[in-house]
Amino acid sequence: MAYRMIRPIGHGAFGSVYEARDVKSLQMVVCKVIAKATAPDHNAIRNEIAVLKALDHPHILRIFDHFEHGGPHDPAFYVICENLSGGDLQQEVSRSRHVA
Repeated sequence: MAYRMIRPIGHGAFGSVYEARDVKSLQMVVCKVIAKATAPDHNAIRNEIAVLKALDHPHILRIFDHFEHGGPHDPAFYVICENLSGGDLQQEVSRSRHVA
């Protein structure tokens, strides 16, 4: 794996989110791990990742990389995104009381 997990950031119904570092560029990134066992439709997830990766907009989180990894007991989708400063979305909503 070309990414080193640094610390957990959060978790949800489908997986967990970690602050991570690209071991080649040393860039800080975010790694979202989606357990395949909790993902209802694997092809839909693959398609959604491909669509999101193709988007280029200043208000949409950029996806740098994605891959599938894990053994037969813990397969998962990994989505590598840009690491934004300033906290998570919940913190932003709490501060500003709205999201555009």
